[in-house]
Amino acid sequence: MPPLSIDTDVLVRALTYAGSDVRYVLDRHTGEIFLLAQEPAATAVELPGKRAAVENEPERFATVEPVGASVQWEWMREFAVRLDDPVVTQALLDALAGEHPFPSFLSTLREHTEARKQWRRYREERLLATVSAWLAAQGIEAELQPLPR
Repeated sequence: MPPLSIDTDVLVRALTYAGSDVRYVLDRHTGEIFLLAQEPAATAVELPGKRAAVENEPERFATVEPVGASVQWEWMREFAVRLDDPVVTQALLDALAGEHPFPSFLSTLREHTEARKQWRRYREERLLATVSAWLAAQGIEAELQPLPR
C-alpha cells in the first residue's frame, strides 16, 4: 500500500487537542482525519456517515490520542532551560510555576521576540517527532504535508 497523504497540521491539532467533547479519528485508507463527538447525540461536529463507518469497520480507523498536558509542560520546561539568556529562562520557569502555566508561558514569550521564534521551532520539532512516533506505533506509512509557516 502506498504511503498515506496526511495533513500534518490537522494531525498536530488532533495530538494537542485538550477537550474531552470530541475525539479525532484517522482513516487508515484515505489519510483523512475527522472529529467524532464523544456523545453520539452531539453530532453537530461530525461529518455524515463517519460514526457508522467507524462502528462498521473499526480496524480501518485509528483514534488519535492527544499528547498530555504534562508532556507539553515538560517541552516548555526543557525549552526554557536550554535558552542562553538566563533572564528569559527564569521568566519562563516562573510562568510555568504559576497558577496558569500554559497561558503564562505564552504571554511571557510575547515579551521576548527571539525566544518566541525559538519556541515555535522547538515545539514544531517536538510535534513532528510525536507525529512520526504515533504513525509508526499505528503501523502507518505516511507522506506528511508540511506545517504551515
